[in-house]
Amino acid sequence: MSILEPILIPQLKDTGKKSLKLVASVALIAIALLVIKSCVYIIGPEAAGTVRTFGRVTTMVGPGIGFKLPYPIQQLDTVNVKQVRRVELGYRTIRQGPPAEYSEVPEESLMLTGDENIADVTAAVQFLVSDVTKYMFYVDNPESAVQKAAESALREIVGRFTIDDVLVTNKQVIQDETKRLLQSIIDEWQVGVTVTSFLLQDVYAPREVRAAFSDVASAKEDKQRYINQALGYQSDLIPRARGEAAQIVAQAEGKAQSRVLRAQGDVLKFDKMYSEYRLSKEVTRTRLYLEAMEQILSGKQIYVVTKDGNNLNYIPLINHVGGATDGR
Repeated sequence: MSILEPILIPQLKDTGKKSLKLVASVALIAIALLVIKSCVYIIGPEAAGTVRTFGRVTTMVGPGIGFKLPYPIQQLDTVNVKQVRRVELGYRTIRQGPPAEYSEVPEESLMLTGDENIADVTAAVQFLVSDVTKYMFYVDNPESAVQKAAESALREIVGRFTIDDVLVTNKQVIQDETKRLLQSIIDEWQVGVTVTSFLLQDVYAPREVRAAFSDVASAKEDKQRYINQALGYQSDLIPRARGEAAQIVAQAEGKAQSRVLRAQGDVLKFDKMYSEYRLSKEVTRTRLYLEAMEQILSGKQIYVVTKDGNNLNYIPLINHVGGATDGR
């Protein structure tokens, strides 16, 4: 060993140095990859984000590839802005199903109406993230904030209406007004979301009087149905009567016009006959007499009776004037 020591020791030292260099190179490459990975980011098309520098938001970023300084200098936060989020008011979904299972939350659903009755109202709110910075950093729990704001808005709107409006007649109005009020509250709180829909789910009277209110609601629906039927009958009857009246008036006007024209024709005819009569009175009188008798005796069986002393002689003139008929 004493002879080989001068030869082996330098070789071992060289091998150790090479190993250390290799380890150092691998470590540097790994560190470089980690730095590159922490500096380069990719945001999907459904997301948006912010870049924080030492904890403060400095840049808003959208979908695509970007670059930032490594952690802890800069940090990227992203959120899905295309996802439709949902909160429930007055109930909670236990299992989607089918069949779906729900649990009631009466401390949220029982509300006082404008006429001092109690309504059991449940609703669902859907919303989208509209401001990433506000959504992630201005409010500790955005979904809880939306739920509290929705409960407050719905209680205020329900308090403006009577129990009948809430149960039957003005559900759509309540939905629309609650949505507008909810959006204004969320904007004031700077939650960073946009309400896309506010839908009433179930609206009932309290369980203890629900059957009685159902009977009243059914009676009012029947009343409205009868009113609609009567209005429909009225809408059908009045136009038809007006049409018939217009038809009768038109027929009367037509008859009146026809009689006027016929009378005017008779006047012209009479004037013409009178002119001829003035030129030849006897001839015209005889002609008119014969024409009148021809019209009167047309189609009749005629007998000329002559009186000779005490005897009557009947001379039948058959078919001399017109055709013989059964009449006389």
